[in-house]
Formats: sequence, structure tokens, C-alpha cells
Amino acid sequence: MWNVISETAADLDLGGGGALLLPDLTDSAGAVKHLVLGAGKDGNVYVVDRDSMGRFNSSKNNIWQELDGAVVRGMRSTPAYFNSHVYLSDRDSPLKAFTFSGALLAASPTSQTAATFVYRERCRSCRRMVRPTASCGPRRRLIPVFTRL
Repeated sequence: MWNVISETAADLDLGGGGALLLPDLTDSAGAVKHLVLGAGKDGNVYVVDRDSMGRFNSSKNNIWQELDGAVVRGMRSTPAYFNSHVYLSDRDSPLKAFTFSGALLAASPTSQTAATFVYRERCRSCRRMVRPTASCGPRRRLIPVFTRL
């Protein structure tokens, strides 16, 4: 990410979601790609070629694919992969399935759940479930938890 300083200052860093190591995928030219997928609080999904991770560039990202705003409310969980589909759940939203074709991820979800998964945190002091913005005493020590509505 070339804008790491501004994203960190706005708490939109990539560290909100975990990395997903993908199985070997073949692109449209027949070349086998070794990819890893990640998404963060900025709402973007990044697919990186593990064999050519680029290098830091102050003006652009040297990555295989970027989907801007694919998870609008930001990722705070690890994505999952099964049968050419990647499953992503952004904050307080339905679980979304994106399909891989030719080693490229579809720009929009191919399906999503009817249920919404709400991001809540459990207070370590009183064990009460609260929204991340809620106050829970003078020392706010919260544990992230996903719940289904």
C-alpha cells in the first residue's frame, strides 16, 4: 500500500483482516499463479502474486489485482476459500462470495447471505457485549466477536 501513513492515521490500515494463501491458480495465458489475498479496514481487497510481490513504490501499488471498495465497511476477519470462491464479510454486513476465474477475482460478489454479521466486542471487565464505539468503564478492554443477526 503506497498510502500507508494516511491510512494508519485514519485507522484504515490493512491489519484489520488476515491474509489468505490461495491454491495455485491458472491465468488466462495458462501461467500458474501463486497468490495471496488480503483485505483491511480501508474496504479494498488486494490479490498479490507471491512470486512477484513488487517492491515499495511511493506512487502506486505493484500488485496482481486490487478491488477498491469491495468490502465497503472494512474487514476485521480472515477470508476463506473453497471451490474457486473467496468468502469475505465486512463489518455489519452479509457474508459475500467472490468467484475466481483466470486467476482474477470477480469485481463484485457472485452471491451473499441473507443474514448480517454484526461486529461486536466483549468487555474484558464486565463481559458485556458492546458495539466498538460504546464505552465500557474507564479502562476499555474489548475482545472482538462476530455475532449473527
